Amino acid sequence: MPDLCPICPCRSNPSLPGPLHGDGPKPCKYLFIGEARARDEVRRNRVFMGKAGIEYTRHYLPLSGLSRSEVRTTNAYRCHQPGFDNPTPEQGQICSSYWLHRDLEEIQPEWVIPMGAVATSLFPSLSLESHHGIPQIASYGDWAGFVYPTYHPAIGLHEGSWIITMREDFSHLKTVIRAWDESSELIQPVNTHPNPHYEEITTPQRLRDIISAGELGGEGPAIDTEATLHPHQKAVIPKSPHCLSFSFHPGTGYVIYCDHPNLISQFSAWLSYANPLVYLHNYLFDCQVLRMMGITVNRFDDTMIRSYNLGNLPHGLKPLAYRLCGVEMPDFQDMVRPYTRSRVYDYLLLSISALHSELFTYRGKPTSKHPTGALLKNKRPRKNITPKQTSTYNKLTRMLTDMEAGTLLKPWSRWWDWHKHDRDFLLARFPHLPLPSIAYVPRDKCTYYAAQDADLTLRIRSPLIQKATQLRLRQ
Repeated sequence: MPDLCPICPCRSNPSLPGPLHGDGPKPCKYLFIGEARARDEVRRNRVFMGKAGIEYTRHYLPLSGLSRSEVRTTNAYRCHQPGFDNPTPEQGQICSSYWLHRDLEEIQPEWVIPMGAVATSLFPSLSLESHHGIPQIASYGDWAGFVYPTYHPAIGLHEGSWIITMREDFSHLKTVIRAWDESSELIQPVNTHPNPHYEEITTPQRLRDIISAGELGGEGPAIDTEATLHPHQKAVIPKSPHCLSFSFHPGTGYVIYCDHPNLISQFSAWLSYANPLVYLHNYLFDCQVLRMMGITVNRFDDTMIRSYNLGNLPHGLKPLAYRLCGVEMPDFQDMVRPYTRSRVYDYLLLSISALHSELFTYRGKPTSKHPTGALLKNKRPRKNITPKQTSTYNKLTRMLTDMEAGTLLKPWSRWWDWHKHDRDFLLARFPHLPLPSIAYVPRDKCTYYAAQDADLTLRIRSPLIQKATQLRLRQ
């Protein structure tokens, strides 16, 4: 049998085409990694030979000052994919874990350019949305060097608006390589406020001082909100406000929690009196939370809409903060999950214990070994209990077991995968399974996170206006 990765379909079907490796010189300074082969690649037995390959070879590589003959090109997923579907990041990671370390040892590239989400996922510290077109220092196994993520050349074939982003990324690659070769300078966005001041407001006098200082020499204010959400699988619907954050000066942020209603009222009164232009990021969400707090914003500037109108920037605050201000913001889910998981674990213990008493019949006198009495044979359920109810109980116990084994990182995802009758059965007896929520995060960490949102909303506004002005001048 030929050398195959652990998930190669050829292991079970030897008639399928084997893995398709890259082409280009060895060793090579530049290694470009795509996602997977398509029909044209199988027919011609060479990577990037279809429509996306034409875009890559004839249009994008020349923008970077490189040619196909001087770069090494390969794919993250090299096996045959039934139906030529796009591989998942997990498939790409498994396949590359078998092949890529060999390539890196043989090719010894100085630059690795992952193209697309699957290839970028090989470097867990990188986000395609945040880091595309910006050089990073990263490692894979024993290799370490420069990684320059960008989107896959096929993206422009599916949606023409992405061609602008692709052209900018490859043109900038030429600038980045030249800057490094000539002066060893790595072109990255710079954080001009590396030591921000974030603070929780707890007294009316402190709030008055900050507002007075902001009115004298500040901008904005930029405002952001945090709220708990209604239990819903897809929609993001605020349930109750948690805190309000605001910023008048770059590098500062202040937080008022909803357990200080007098401070919320004081801030609302100032907004009504001063009627300033308020900077928000995603007004449609924040306005709902602000109304729950009794706050009305009459004039606003939405930085999310500004980024959308430019057409070549991400819309989320986190990627914008890095691309425009050089600030790596924590991911919301990464921050709240550890604290939510502990609550889910407690919820499962209590639910399983209560259901166990409800569903199963005991006999005999309590003993030290069986405090509630011995179970009937095979934990036989009571006669009025349906198989669906015992099935729900078994799903809960499996969830608990998987969490204890460390194989279930997102228990709430499994909750939504269950049938509706399972959830209804539990909701008739217990509260909703705890979902990721900012309310579970310790106060100091929440203050930093919330204040940073307001600070970065303020900071990204000026670069967005500058880019819009440059675009109008070019037009």
